[in-house]
Amino acid sequence: MSIPYRKILIPLDGSALANQALVHARMLATSLKAEVILFRAVEEIHTTVVRRHSTQLAVELDIEKQPVLLKQARKELEKVIELLELRDLKPQVVVEIGEPAEAIVNYARSNPIDLIVMCTHGRSGLARLVYGSVAEKVLHLAPCPVLLVRAKIG
Repeated sequence: MSIPYRKILIPLDGSALANQALVHARMLATSLKAEVILFRAVEEIHTTVVRRHSTQLAVELDIEKQPVLLKQARKELEKVIELLELRDLKPQVVVEIGEPAEAIVNYARSNPIDLIVMCTHGRSGLARLVYGSVAEKVLHLAPCPVLLVRAKIG
């Protein structure tokens, strides 16, 4: 039985560790002639506002900074394509707003994604409890198979 992986989603967070998943994704995409989608989730930027004539605090979406961060994330993904010579794969670049794990899973649910390839950052113990694990959340909630690549630190 052959499983056709036609669309491979590669979530990246801008770190060198996350980019390690690209080696594996590239091999798979090349051998399967699959489409590659480089994905970045940018969390919403909020500002705390103190009203002048009130003791009330408000948290508001920072509508000025958000477009700048989205544009920057897109540029960084395009730079990854150039640096890692991924042009031959003709990757699509997608940047969305949201908490990373949720955004990855939602994108995979609303698009015909056959496989997600991503790195684990290798956190354990207290660090994992404090920061959570995007990879773990994606693994449990994704509507398709997930290939987790253990990042090599150092």
